[in-house]
Amino acid sequence: MNQFRYCLVLEFNGSDFCGWQKQSSFQEDEQKPSIQNVLLSALQTITRQDVVSVTGCGRTDAGVHAQAYFAHFDLSQKLEEPRRIRLGLDAVLPNSIGVLDLREVSSSFHALESVKTKTYEYTVLLRRGKDALGLSKRWWIPIESEPSSDQFDFDVLNDALRQLEGSHDFVGFAASGYGAKTTKRTLHSATVRRVPQGMLPSQGTELIFTFTGDGFLRHQVRNMVGTLVRMAQGQLEANFVEVLLKTPQRPENRVQGLHCAPGFGLSLKEVVYEE
Repeated sequence: MNQFRYCLVLEFNGSDFCGWQKQSSFQEDEQKPSIQNVLLSALQTITRQDVVSVTGCGRTDAGVHAQAYFAHFDLSQKLEEPRRIRLGLDAVLPNSIGVLDLREVSSSFHALESVKTKTYEYTVLLRRGKDALGLSKRWWIPIESEPSSDQFDFDVLNDALRQLEGSHDFVGFAASGYGAKTTKRTLHSATVRRVPQGMLPSQGTELIFTFTGDGFLRHQVRNMVGTLVRMAQGQLEANFVEVLLKTPQRPENRVQGLHCAPGFGLSLKEVVYEE
């Protein structure tokens, strides 16, 4: 029987969801729904075909957002007007999920296994006043927007980011139950930029962390950001990242001090695929 494969590109605000991964019916009744389940239901409604599953480019945690999330699904009948289906999906999906693209792809394309690199962004806000507008998209750190080096040391921060780049065993930054066959990953780039939020210094400064790599372990980016912030604040030794990379420890055995930043500050920015 012929199968036709289609690729979706989604943008979503993860605040209303328990993450990408489909949960059991009981779990989803008890908590927020998964994006995968909501999308699967919408596809069955709009295509009027039996869509068995939707495969995403990776798991996302509760509250995590995406600017370009890729997924694929198979159909037994070819879609004659993919654009109309895309518009239909946009109409029935909640406002927190947008369909950016829908197109037919080769059966060899796999949303997860064909990934070459992923890029994540994590946003932090430095300022004294509480963050009324960014509650669901950035992590508020209540310090001065241009802190002194004893409050927030950018030299320590940038040194640690450079140490993270390259091929390492990142098990020390993984969550318990990470489930990966190997914990070695290559981080092609790890950077941070500072973005003033307005004319007034009291409006604060955003720190936008960007990580590009061939893959990431569960909670890896959140653990890296939380640890980097603690190091910059002087709550961890300046060589904490260096030591953790040289002597990787599994989550159940590692030293105290690793801090997991909240999920809502994280966004999947870009996914690049093999040719």
